[in-house]
Amino acid sequence: MAALGPLVKPKIVKKRTKKFTRHQSDQMSKLSANGRSREALTIGCAEDSRARS
Repeated sequence: MAALGPLVKPKIVKKRTKKFTRHQSDQMSKLSANGRSREALTIGCAEDSRARS
């Protein structure tokens, strides 16, 4: 005998489609979902390189 299964697959409904917002330490300002901007990352890298040398 053949295995029985559904003729039409049910459509998958996602529970949450909105991205989560990342909160900073103070409650009023928020980071974007991607994190910090490229300029902020380069500034942080420059400070790290100065501290090491």
